[in-house]
Amino acid sequence: VLIVIFLVMVAGVRLIDVLDQREETAQTARVMLQMSAGKLASQLAQLEDQAPVSQVLAAIEDVNALGALDGRSALIVTDNSLSVIASVGTNQQLVGRSLDSVLSGAQPLVLFGEKAGVMTIEMGGRRHLAAMSFAPGRSHGALATVPEALVFSVWKQTVSLNVTLFVTTA
Repeated sequence: VLIVIFLVMVAGVRLIDVLDQREETAQTARVMLQMSAGKLASQLAQLEDQAPVSQVLAAIEDVNALGALDGRSALIVTDNSLSVIASVGTNQQLVGRSLDSVLSGAQPLVLFGEKAGVMTIEMGGRRHLAAMSFAPGRSHGALATVPEALVFSVWKQTVSLNVTLFVTTA
């Protein structure tokens, strides 16, 4: 009986620790997305309204070089009508498409920008965490996204390892 009580206590402590790791992973991803979108928006603010795509792509590459999400994120730039003018890190052709046609569940991001925080959206049939910021005057929009599966992949491996170790120990 004491062994069973001990194993239940160990399992409870590990469960709390694993759930805390998940929350920490999610919080880190949220902060990095907000920072990436904000930094890209501030760089876009320095460009003219009709800046060439090469300058927009250079701004995206500058933000990617910071390595906030280890190159796992997608960075999308829109014009004032929310049409995609440049994107990096997506596996689909987005340029020229309306942001509404690309994303599902992103209306608060489009309306409120950085004030909406980080939200879960759907893009290309996959769930993503996303943050959006606008340049002053909403001349450009900067959207940073990362698939949830990538954010939590290491955490899922940790959970799998912990469950396996606990089951074999019990």
